[in-house]
Amino acid sequence: MDALLLGPVEKHVIAPERTLGLERTRAAKAVQIGSVWHDASNVEDVLYRYCKHLFANTNDTEFPHAFPGSATAIRIAGRHFLFCCGHQIKDWKFDQIAFRPYNSNVTATASSLAVPIVTEENADTDYIDARIFQYEVSKYKYANLTHEFFPLDPSRVWPDNSEKLPFLVYGYPTELQNVDYDAPKIAAHAVEVMAGYEGGTNSPHVHRIRMDRKRRFDADGMSGGPVFYIGREKNDFFVGWAGMVMRGSATSDLLHFLSAHFLIEMAFHHPIDSVTEE
Repeated sequence: MDALLLGPVEKHVIAPERTLGLERTRAAKAVQIGSVWHDASNVEDVLYRYCKHLFANTNDTEFPHAFPGSATAIRIAGRHFLFCCGHQIKDWKFDQIAFRPYNSNVTATASSLAVPIVTEENADTDYIDARIFQYEVSKYKYANLTHEFFPLDPSRVWPDNSEKLPFLVYGYPTELQNVDYDAPKIAAHAVEVMAGYEGGTNSPHVHRIRMDRKRRFDADGMSGGPVFYIGREKNDFFVGWAGMVMRGSATSDLLHFLSAHFLIEMAFHHPIDSVTEE
């Protein structure tokens, strides 16, 4: 279930501007993530942890790792899921895909992978590209592995109680990653950006958002990254889950994301093909 990393991993968050702005615009003292309250100015740093930098363990001694982009780690109803897109991982078997738990020097592969069953009715949809890894955390040796996954309250799924503030989007753009096999060292750079809602699309459950950013970067590698939103219940602010980035481009500020409601439905109820680790 794990593999030793080639070398140390450095992680950095590139944030040219603070994305949330609650401390300025709403004078909020704290924002709730799961059951824990956080200072509004620290929310982005907390959320970054739930965007995972995917590792593909290549079994190549010279180039042992590949990096197929981002993934979204979600904990709901006692189960732990890692969501990404099929086009990110098409070149590897499911047990070659992993993420690195916080402050460890190994990568953790999943217990199982769920793949949507393609039918005549859904063959032209985008959602069949979704992939769902599940981690049975009690079977792993890592302390507090459950905390690697965003603690989602089922009542806090977009658009429920949305404040209509910008979305918070995280990812690992390919062009910003730095791997030095001579050192050896891996420098992983995540970005966090604001994004405004642009509307639905012709593809079921897929929505468009427009990034508001000062630093330009190719969005390749953002696929699989989480999209969060800010909500409010009475006078209390919270972070909820909006969905997962499906695709972007080098020339546009637009991203497409698959809704969290549908991803949850897929994880728990939709017909799937499952590949389980032996």
